[in-house]
Amino acid sequence: MTDTLNNKEVKRLGELGQAIQGCLSCDINDNNIPCRTDRLQAVKYMEEYLNIHNLVVKFPTVKTWEDLKIK
Repeated sequence: MTDTLNNKEVKRLGELGQAIQGCLSCDINDNNIPCRTDRLQAVKYMEEYLNIHNLVVKFPTVKTWEDLKIK
């Protein structure tokens, strides 16, 4: 394992960064909070972004939207 990113990883980080920003810029409800679907997609992109840096993120398995509700 090396601490240096290769060109493919650097390119993918740029793509992921743009995608994350795009997801978080959605404000369809005009309340300065991105819509839920976009927030969750941003988290998936963030997970891949961190994995490129060899940081492993584990999320619980979610089977339904109901599982995502805060208890």
